[in-house]
Amino acid sequence: MPTLPTASNTSPSPANDESCLTGSLPLPALGLASLGNPPRHQRAMTLTRLRSVVLIVCACGIAGMIASTIATENNNGWVMSFGWTTAIAMTVLLVASFVQPSVTPDEEALATRIEDKVGRLIGQGAAEADVRSLLGDAVAFGRARAGK
Repeated sequence: MPTLPTASNTSPSPANDESCLTGSLPLPALGLASLGNPPRHQRAMTLTRLRSVVLIVCACGIAGMIASTIATENNNGWVMSFGWTTAIAMTVLLVASFVQPSVTPDEEALATRIEDKVGRLIGQGAAEADVRSLLGDAVAFGRARAGK
């Protein structure tokens, strides 16, 4: 297994490991959305996960503003710190929501056509697991080529 130039000779680089391209788990035959999931260390934070984090930060920030108002009568520094933290978290969520790429109608139509073709192949006698595995391999190959 090749290593990175800066890596030690005794530890192979996970960046060049083939499991990074295909994922370490077998591809489930549930549909196109679940094909070719990248390994955990390559996944980006989803907007849903970001919303959850921001919700927790905001709840803690509001509780912190209330508690620091009660605890410190003449010191507004703690209140401002919790307030700014909450405001920054909301700004990050707003920007992330704005810049997130959305699925275009063309992509949705392509996914529908692919799913229809898969259904026809399975209807003609092809094993569903083999067809889904082939699709997963094609997705992994496309991702690998796009990364080069």
